[in-house]
Order: sequence, then structure tokens, then C-alpha cells
Amino acid sequence: MPRNERVIVVFVASPSDLDPERNRLEEVIRELNVTWSRSLGARLDLVRWETHGFPGIGEDAQDVLNHELPGDYDIFVGLMWGRYGTPTGRAGSGTEEEYTRALERFRSRPGSIKIMFYFKDAPLVPSRINPDQLAKVLRFRESLGAEGSLYWSFASLDEFERLIRLHLARQIQESVNQEDRPVMPAVVVPNQQDSASDDDLGLLDLLDLVEGHFADLNEIIMRIGVETSTLGTRMTERTSEINAAQKQTGGEIDRREARTLIEKAAVDMNHYVARVRAELPLFREALSKGAAATARTVLMTIEMNSTDRTQVCSARTSLTQLVAAIGGAYDSIESFRGTVFRLPRMTSLLNRAKRDTTEVLDEILQSMAEGRRVITEAVKALDSLLGQEGADT
Repeated sequence: MPRNERVIVVFVASPSDLDPERNRLEEVIRELNVTWSRSLGARLDLVRWETHGFPGIGEDAQDVLNHELPGDYDIFVGLMWGRYGTPTGRAGSGTEEEYTRALERFRSRPGSIKIMFYFKDAPLVPSRINPDQLAKVLRFRESLGAEGSLYWSFASLDEFERLIRLHLARQIQESVNQEDRPVMPAVVVPNQQDSASDDDLGLLDLLDLVEGHFADLNEIIMRIGVETSTLGTRMTERTSEINAAQKQTGGEIDRREARTLIEKAAVDMNHYVARVRAELPLFREALSKGAAATARTVLMTIEMNSTDRTQVCSARTSLTQLVAAIGGAYDSIESFRGTVFRLPRMTSLLNRAKRDTTEVLDEILQSMAEGRRVITEAVKALDSLLGQEGADT
């Protein structure tokens, strides 16, 4: 039986160094469509030059694409990293030209298009760094602020996936709400299934998943904190042992004894690295699942009663508390990293342990920074579900 369906067209523009992100965007859109297109009566359609362009003749390659690709898309997604792109006859690159066309349309008809721009903030392989291209990217990034454009940064492919899923969910919700579609009642089912294809999950089920996954994340942060504190205590103990040995020998501690004490500290650090490295995949998994559950919650087109609203506000409060907890943990670990980094180079075993510990601390800091950014966006997503009144509570 035929059914009405709102098609939301997403156009992606980027230089050639972001193909993995373009492909991941397509995967996220495919997942959202499978999960929610029928219940929402809305479907995302991704437009990218690889699939919608075809051979033609024009002033340049970008001019050909300008005529071939649809210009009435609803959402513009721009991506940049280390490359700016090839100049066209009208702009510094194809991505810049496509952004300019989207911006001109927004200025003439603000409600006709949404613009979302993302910059990858990750190290570049030295052999692939083009100083001129990178300088253009940085200048363009600075110009967005002057134009009143808000952009997001991401450090990894997985973080981009979490952010784009949350942002697209908010865009879908806003678009569907503008259509004044009939609302659906909230559904509660007895057996929760943490699966993106389970259409039976209701609002309260999804909120349970949101809070559950982010509670798991908080427990992981606490375990990492305990391990870090334990290592700090042991490092203090090792220092005290070395100082006591020096005092007993009048400052002339035996080299063999000194090596034994120093290498005990190295063993302590190696144990720490092993324990914490086991936590990091769990951290990333909980973050991904929590973000996905939040995106699914936002896509619930329901008429919330006071109990529903209270439950959403409770989840929002839990997330804001988690953001604060991550901030405190980040500061402590950053300070501890400085302590480890400043340790003197005494033995090869200690130097290797120091290097490995610093590396794992950097991984923790990166994961926590990503977590803070993603959960902040999750809070904003819940605010969009609550409306302005809910965001202020």
C-alpha cells in the first residue's frame, strides 16, 4: 500500500583525504533509515559526487558537478582535515565552492537548508602534510567563525560517527516535527533488546539504555581513576624507598640496589598499562552505545506526558553529571601524565615503561576528551526532545 514519506536530502562535501568519513556517513544514514524511516515517515537520502555525478563537459570538473548534483538538498555536511582541495574557476576548492553555494542559499532562505561542518583534529602523517593546503584549511576554519557558522571538531573516525548520528537525529526530529505529523504514544515493552533494528523499544526503554550505557562509562572512568591513583601511590612508595636507601648509605646507594628499586617502579607502570589498556575498548564501546541510544531516543515522535518528561530530565541530569565527572578525571590524569613524563631516564626498562605509560595516558586523555564532546552533544539532543522548557530545567 502506498505511503507518504518525507525525503530529507543530505549533501556531503569534502576533499579527497576524508573518504573513510564519507563512507561512515553513508553507513550511519543507512542504519537510521532501516531503524526509523517507516515509523517516522521520513528517510535520509545521501548525495555524494561518487554516486550522483556522471561524465560531462563544463568550465571545470566542479562546474560539471554543480549542474549534475541536486541543489535543493536539505542538509549540507562539510568535512575538512589536511587538504583544502583543488581550485576551481570560482573558489579556492570544490569544497569551498559547495559550501559557499549552501551558505548563499541559507542567507536567501534560512529555513530551506541546514549547514553542518566538521574538522578532523587528528595528527597527519608527515609525508602527507602539504603546508600550503593545511594553511588554507586553517584560514577557512577561522573564516567560519567570522561568518557566524558553528562547526564541530572530531579526533577519530568513531567520534565522527557518534557526532553525526546525534546531529542527524536532531535534524530528523526537527524536520518531522515541522510536518505536524500525528504523535505516537510511548511504548514500554517487558524485554529490552539493545539492537538498532528493534522497533518495539519505547521511550522509557531507550532512556534505560541511555542511562545504562553511560553508567557503564562512568564505572570505567572510576576504575581507571583507581588504577591511576594506585600507581601514583606506588610511585611515591618507590621514591621513599630510594630516598631511604640513599640515607642509609650516606648518599652512595649501590648501583645494583638502585636498579632493583627503579625496576620495581617500571614493573608497577607495566601492570598499570596492561590493566588500563583493557578498559579502553570498553570505554569506547559504552560511549558508542550510549550515543546511539540517545540518537534513537531523540527520534521518538511521541507526545510526552509529565512522567515521560521527568524521565528525560533525569537522564539529562545524569549525562550532565557525567560530563563534569569526565572533566575532573581528565584534569587529574593530565596532571599525572606530567609527573610520569618528568621522571628521569634511569634504566632501559624504566624508560620503556615510562614511554608505554605516557602513551596509554595519552589514549585515556583522548578518549575522555571525545567522551566529553559526544556526551555534551547527547545532552543537547535530549534538550531538543524536551524543547526549550526542558533544556532550562
